[in-house]
Amino acid sequence: MEGFTSDVVVADDLNSLLMVSRGRLYIAEDIRVARSRVDPLIQHEIGTHVVTHHNGSQQPLTQLASGLAHYDALQEGLGVLAEYLAGYLPAERMRVIAGRVIAADMMLHGTTFADVFACLDDEYQLDTHDAFDVTVRAFRGGGLTKDAVYLAGLSDILDYLSEGEPFEDLFIGKFALSQMDTLRELAGQGWVHPPDVMPRYLENPAAIKRLERCRQMPLDQLFHREPHA
Repeated sequence: MEGFTSDVVVADDLNSLLMVSRGRLYIAEDIRVARSRVDPLIQHEIGTHVVTHHNGSQQPLTQLASGLAHYDALQEGLGVLAEYLAGYLPAERMRVIAGRVIAADMMLHGTTFADVFACLDDEYQLDTHDAFDVTVRAFRGGGLTKDAVYLAGLSDILDYLSEGEPFEDLFIGKFALSQMDTLRELAGQGWVHPPDVMPRYLENPAAIKRLERCRQMPLDQLFHREPHA
């Protein structure tokens, strides 16, 4: 697509394996990812975060590139959904995302690091490495709740899709789902245009079929038992 570009930076000081900032993809120098998860994670980062940054930058309302207030839940929910549509969202990944909600809630209520880790590891039986990583993410910088929005955002998107709403509208930029009606009003006034590009996974007929299934799928069934093409 002409005009669509994104720099890629390999870094040795990331808190995540992959992340996007201002349309630029950062990759951890020591990244190790199972082959089956490579494309889903690329679609999460590039197919969601880079694509919506680009589309927002093409809007008359340019704030859609960096994001309107409270845009995180839709962005991260859309990113996780991209993993499913791209063919492999394992149950373990969904358990980690749910564990982040539990960890954030416990942290906010004053639970110690050790007790949060023990709860995830013993009571919820997350993989020990995952339980530790989730706990670290909740407590970093004195306490971070951003990870808790992934699950809420995903749930809101499934509700949106169940009402027959157009998937394409979610890619006009970075915004909160609650702002959709306002953005559609602005579109009628010429301030918001249709997305300039869409994620590449939508070129796959299998992804289109998965998207249609999502319109009738409860959140607890949104996972794969094995990778799909």
